[in-house]
Amino acid sequence: MFLSSGSSIINASSITTIIKSLSAADNSPVIVGLTREGKMLAMSNSDNFKVLDEAFSKKVIPKLSKASTLSVGDAYIDTHLIKEIFISPKTGDLLIISSTENLLYRIWSEDYSKLDALKDRLCEVLVAYDGKKPLPKINIDDYK
Repeated sequence: MFLSSGSSIINASSITTIIKSLSAADNSPVIVGLTREGKMLAMSNSDNFKVLDEAFSKKVIPKLSKASTLSVGDAYIDTHLIKEIFISPKTGDLLIISSTENLLYRIWSEDYSKLDALKDRLCEVLVAYDGKKPLPKINIDDYK
């Protein structure tokens, strides 16, 4: 499955995680595609964000929703890539860390006041996961 990222063509068949976020530098939209091993296969900044986001939405996300993918906010995270989920004692933010020790996803405490409840929900969903049915989508807006 090949996608155009605007500036190149990528083979997206091995993408198992997609994370949409805002750049820390200038608050512009960013989208990242990762393999099951945590290798970044595709990244887009504001210049080609829309092109890659549309391609991911049409070709990659439908495939992910049938797999062992945790859908949290604007992220689709392969459960095989998750090492740990916790609330940072320094910042109070909820962090999802990868098996490669990288930050996969951050939910800001200033935007979400019920992070303990969200962490508990994520724990409940992941511990109960048996690999037979897709994981339920977690609506993080319920935890504002």
